[in-house]
Amino acid sequence: MDLNPGAKFCKGCYYWKSTTRNVSGYYCCHYILVEGEPRGCKPGENCEKRLELSAEETEIKDAEYRKKAVNWSSEYNGGSY
Repeated sequence: MDLNPGAKFCKGCYYWKSTTRNVSGYYCCHYILVEGEPRGCKPGENCEKRLELSAEETEIKDAEYRKKAVNWSSEYNGGSY
């Protein structure tokens, strides 16, 4: 049984990220965390949400995600982030 089925097909996708800050951590799809909605398709070879970005595009998208995360945290914590 493959415990990480996306590893073969998802590597290189923007949403395929480590579950820890450690690069050697377990990887999974972070689509729902980044976009705030379910992916809507199965992970792997036929995923319709695959996104490959350049390093510059990745930096921009990461900055957008961090901004959203701060906003969500502020709302959740009553503005005390």
